[in-house]
Amino acid sequence: MNKKLPTVLFFGNEQIATGISSSAITIKSLIDANYSVQANVVHNATNNRRNKKITDNITVAEQNNVPVIVNPSNQDLLLFIQQNNFDIGVLVAYGKIIPQNVIDMFKFGIINIHPSLLPLHRGPTPIESVILQNSKTTGVSVMSLSAKMDAGPIIAQKELPLNGSESKKQIAESLLSLGSQLLLSAIPKLIDGTLLPTKQIERLASYDNKISKQDGIINPQKTADGLEKEVRAYLGWPGSRLEVHGTWLTVTKASTSKIPAIKGILTLIDGQLLYGCNGGSLKIEQIKPSGKKEMSAAAFCNGYAHLLNK
Repeated sequence: MNKKLPTVLFFGNEQIATGISSSAITIKSLIDANYSVQANVVHNATNNRRNKKITDNITVAEQNNVPVIVNPSNQDLLLFIQQNNFDIGVLVAYGKIIPQNVIDMFKFGIINIHPSLLPLHRGPTPIESVILQNSKTTGVSVMSLSAKMDAGPIIAQKELPLNGSESKKQIAESLLSLGSQLLLSAIPKLIDGTLLPTKQIERLASYDNKISKQDGIINPQKTADGLEKEVRAYLGWPGSRLEVHGTWLTVTKASTSKIPAIKGILTLIDGQLLYGCNGGSLKIEQIKPSGKKEMSAAAFCNGYAHLLNK
């Protein structure tokens, strides 16, 4: 006789990197594995619904007849859990602190997928930070949620090597896939008591700060190498932006160039779209003018020649 799978309450939209769409891997995996996902609790769904790219999680829930609960108060959430008696919670990018009295309502707690090798890179920007710091590796942690941010005991971890060319979206997708696999492997072992979470070592903890919209403004005093990392780290939001003759441009793909260009000036040299910065140039490969679609550097040079330095 098959064991009855635990009932699950899912929290979040799986958008583990700011401004990057989610393919809803985790909730899909749970549903495909025949877990009884009773509801999907989301925070700030109104903002998500404005942008179809990040509504995948809600769409998957609705397609599978999983009710979507939008930004409930803690009192309403407690009442809902009491009425339904869930076994376990799963949280992936909820965007709001879950109080301890809510966590305690679940027989087996709430499991969280966090896109770093905890206790490293606690906080809201672990993926952006590993790109900016040129880390050679990152990873994903599956942990038991605690009221203190990203401090719960570790259930499972998996490393992800980095080659230094990945975008924020590529890393987010890889970590979400790895995290979902770890989660599905861990849940049965947690339920039957064969897997015990391990406390994090607090003295090894590091914290990443929030990123502001101002951080995305391209500073020509920085090196080309540093700006190239920012382009990958800030993809989606806040975006790596520069203003040329009153037009805002967002650089979405770039590399470094040793061809010298005037610092702070956008120019075409030897068929390359370059932005002069400290110690070299940022070679722009893809760019998005404000209010327009993303385009290649060649298409930009053809359509926006008036913005280029002559």
